[in-house]
Amino acid sequence: MSYQLPIAILLLILGFLTLGRAMWCTLRGFQSIWWPEATGTVLTSSTDEISDDGVFYENNISYSYAINGGEFVNSSIKVCGDTVHSFSWFSKRIIRKYPAGTKVTVHYNPKKHTESVLEPGVNYYVVLGLGVVSVILIRNSWSLLSASL
Repeated sequence: MSYQLPIAILLLILGFLTLGRAMWCTLRGFQSIWWPEATGTVLTSSTDEISDDGVFYENNISYSYAINGGEFVNSSIKVCGDTVHSFSWFSKRIIRKYPAGTKVTVHYNPKKHTESVLEPGVNYYVVLGLGVVSVILIRNSWSLLSASL
């Protein structure tokens, strides 16, 4: 039973770190809605198949944009966005939306011009996933703490 307390503390720490990440992603997503815009160009747009204990699809999209004479290149579609998907149709949908050579509206952080997204706002899938994981971790750590005390 002596192992339960360290495991409970570790789960609790991981749960709160995950919850903090979800809160940060939510805040940053809301902030991105009001970021200034610049015109950019999609440089690359492809999907790679990753076979690692199953098949996953990774989007490789990069775009360039200019602000005050500076040239920037980024690959973020959303704040805290995920580039790896389980379904090929989802990955292909994003690639079709942003083919190479297309002009796009880039939303950039006015304080850090290297930070930008093509789709501002909260990435609800990521936030929901992080929130669920954090609740599970905190709940399990609480159960272990209660059992060990």
